[in-house]
Amino acid sequence: MKSLLLRLSLCSVLCMYAEVWAQDRYVEIVQRYGRPQFYLETALAPMASPDSMRLIAHMKISYDNAFFAKRQDGKFGAELSFTVEVLSRQVSVARKVQRRVIVVDSFAATKDRSRFVEAAFDVPLKAGEYEVLSEIYNDEIQKQIRLDRRRIAPKPKKTIMMSDVMMVSRAALQGNELYFKLLGAAGNGVFGRDYVGIVEIIAPQPIDALTWELYEKTTQSEKLLEKKEVPKENIIAVKSIDVNENSEQNYTLSVQRLERSVRYLAIIDFQAERLANMRFKLKVSTQSGKETSETIKEFENAWIDIPFALYDITLAIRLMEYILPAEALSEMQSGSAEEQRRKFLDYWKKRDPTPETEYNELMAEYFRRVDYAFFNFYTPREFGWRTDRGKTYILYGEPSSITREFPVNRPTQEIWTYNEIKKRFIFADRTNTGNYERIAEENLP
Repeated sequence: MKSLLLRLSLCSVLCMYAEVWAQDRYVEIVQRYGRPQFYLETALAPMASPDSMRLIAHMKISYDNAFFAKRQDGKFGAELSFTVEVLSRQVSVARKVQRRVIVVDSFAATKDRSRFVEAAFDVPLKAGEYEVLSEIYNDEIQKQIRLDRRRIAPKPKKTIMMSDVMMVSRAALQGNELYFKLLGAAGNGVFGRDYVGIVEIIAPQPIDALTWELYEKTTQSEKLLEKKEVPKENIIAVKSIDVNENSEQNYTLSVQRLERSVRYLAIIDFQAERLANMRFKLKVSTQSGKETSETIKEFENAWIDIPFALYDITLAIRLMEYILPAEALSEMQSGSAEEQRRKFLDYWKKRDPTPETEYNELMAEYFRRVDYAFFNFYTPREFGWRTDRGKTYILYGEPSSITREFPVNRPTQEIWTYNEIKKRFIFADRTNTGNYERIAEENLP
């Protein structure tokens, strides 16, 4: 009997240790990777004169780094100035400022990492080397939020002039106008998104050949994945790339199609949704008569909103306890770190709703729910993902509706209704600490 009690006590201690370790590790990852998001992209594009060039700059910052202030009407606002200044030998040769005003209804909205405020700039310059200063400043509280310094240099002069590759959403067509939105990931791709690359080309003669090569890059080597010609319908005679500096429009770049032009827009479709979350190199080569030119871009296919638990596979497996039986969970946790990773990926690969792509929507959604539970259901007595509301959210997702009732002489109740699965869950705050325990589960007619 004593031996049984000892084993039970030891098991309880080990389970408690595992829970505390998971929570501590989760907090450590959030502190390391949960910083406010800021993205800056700069690209150079050619102009008609080989002695000139254009700087296209795009800045984007998440709401949780905008420093909102409460307004008299009870809402929250932030007034930001986005500035791009170009220096030549420490002397300013160009400066542009754009102002943005954001207003949200609640304090919670000010901490939203998934919403952004952005600004795009088009700066014509003489060909040369420059230092570019990019700043975001909060005018209301007079605080500099971000400052970036980087150097730019023109491409070697050639008969065929090519811009840097820019990663954009697929074009929206309205009449003779094509509209694109920069991905806004600091020039990188976005894992799980369908996007393309675009290149602006100035060629005095018609383009005879336009090809692209995509390489997979590691620290030691690069491997050619694919080489293709750009189809003629993706080589478009255009007027020029226009940069939208109006925040009210839902696009960043636009081009007007022409019947003939020495300026072209090449759309490079490498089927981005198939790409893994890793580093790549894209080379675009042009030939016109005897003249050739190329532009090269290295980029990360970045998972910019990766759930925190996926930074650590051991932690991610631990957080699958709600969907795995105890024996299956123990089996997945056994073996070396590489074996655990393989078993984890195999489990989710079998359940991937879109196996033809690298992005696994089901896995991403499960761990997104874990993140939400961690941040929204934490109480002084329990970790957010361990609470009854956290567990329910992880298993079933966002309810169709949430109502709160305040019965007389009884604990406050919260009622979650799921119309799609026809279920209702009732939680009660029996301790008045915000830890709502599930007291009933009902099937709806």
